Amino acid sequence: MPLFGVEADAGAGVARGVRSAGASVGSVGLAGGAMSGVRPPLPGMCVLASGSSGNCSAVWVGDERDDGSSGASSGDAAGFGGTRLGDSRVGDSLDARRGLVLIDLGLSPRRTRTRLESIGLALELTGSVLITHLDSDHCHPGWCSERPKLPAGCEVFVPRRSRDRAKAMNLNAGRFHSFDGPFRTRIGLEASPILMGHDHHGCAAFRLTTARERAWARANGRGSAGTGIGYATDLGRATPALIAHLREVSVLAIESNYCPTLQLASDRSEALKRRIMGGRGHLSNEECLEAIRAIQPRDHVVLLHLSQECNCPHLVASLHEGADYPLTISSQEEATRWVRWGRAEM
Repeated sequence: MPLFGVEADAGAGVARGVRSAGASVGSVGLAGGAMSGVRPPLPGMCVLASGSSGNCSAVWVGDERDDGSSGASSGDAAGFGGTRLGDSRVGDSLDARRGLVLIDLGLSPRRTRTRLESIGLALELTGSVLITHLDSDHCHPGWCSERPKLPAGCEVFVPRRSRDRAKAMNLNAGRFHSFDGPFRTRIGLEASPILMGHDHHGCAAFRLTTARERAWARANGRGSAGTGIGYATDLGRATPALIAHLREVSVLAIESNYCPTLQLASDRSEALKRRIMGGRGHLSNEECLEAIRAIQPRDHVVLLHLSQECNCPHLVASLHEGADYPLTISSQEEATRWVRWGRAEM
């Protein structure tokens, strides 16, 4: 499959277990839970950590390629030892069938590995990394060095407008792709980004779909309804364009950052409060709820990036009482339960 909307920049096993439903409040799953010991038969996601101290989510896809090819065209050199991603021999040699995708690298390499191991996965299974933006809580300095900390051949994707900054940071030893439109990873996960107005550089939100979902939707004339993950954090505001982009995803992961009452009563500076609440910072609990109602996710909602100072999981859960979707609330301290998306008939 061609890799479109992506530019390659210079230099550029089997899961042992998953996390089952954790402690719950009604239909709400809080972070944490027992190991099930079985890899999910369907794609799924787990938020390893989310908050101002570091953000990283794991998406298990498996090998979803629908034509046996890599995600990049043969002319799109990634700089992995002079090889080209479109060469199927290279795909085999770089273990193109690794089915783990990470969204953001906001934890240190050591903490990322430890958190993955806590849900029965290994860092070596990582085939692709999607970066929403390069703030330090989404891209830890530990991933920026002369030697890559990710597995050899792992694809890293950053927003095009952050390319120069990523080069200056030496992200993944300078080995990454930049995007400004839809792209497809080597294992067939399709990412459709939309850039949101967060702070100065913006932040990418994603709609992610697998090859199996796309084939099922085509065969059943369903379009995109009920397929994929919508991943949206550090939004500032939920624009009509974002709502349309993520409408009727299977699973929606979206930030619910702060309670306005707690924010205003906090001892944070007035400048910080204005930054967070001014439309280019974060979504409040109520703004998040309004966005969820407009997007109408089909199967599950995962809440991201709760402020530890100006929010409370139980307060957030109370806003969603009576909702017709299961709810998972992420945490800074431990991984969430495993959330599956897609349906058995796919």
